[in-house]
Amino acid sequence: MTNWEDLRRMRIRSIRLHPNLFSDGVEAAINFSPSYWKELAAGNGNKFFGLYEQEKCVGYSGIVNLKSDSLMQTALIGYTFIEPEYRGNGYVNLFYEARLKHAIAKLNWKKVVTDHREGNEISQKAILRHGFVFTERALINWPDGSQEYELRYSLDLNTLRSR
Repeated sequence: MTNWEDLRRMRIRSIRLHPNLFSDGVEAAINFSPSYWKELAAGNGNKFFGLYEQEKCVGYSGIVNLKSDSLMQTALIGYTFIEPEYRGNGYVNLFYEARLKHAIAKLNWKKVVTDHREGNEISQKAILRHGFVFTERALINWPDGSQEYELRYSLDLNTLRSR
């Protein structure tokens, strides 16, 4: 996915449809500048994958540098959304395969992390199916105003590279 405008549009749509599942609020996403979206889409190893029907983007997912890792050795998998009518066709697995392939190729990344809001069993199943290991449960303040747990997972890339 090279079109930052598709990424922006799909991110805003995903948050509007599922405000309780994403770490951004819709108002924040709407107000991010074009330079924010361009940097997110292609900055410093970040990569987003789009699911298209003809010219229409119907899903997206990304892998980005984890902001809290100043050494830039950790990638974050996330930003996944598929339009409801396209779900259940294995596209999430394709997104995982593409993101992990990208992560393995980025030799400075040592691990990949991901997370989901507690209760999101669909995300949890996909995460565990792709080899991630549970690392922690953290209480966070969500953009929808609630305080709930986030479950976090990690995957060692050196282990994947040695296979």
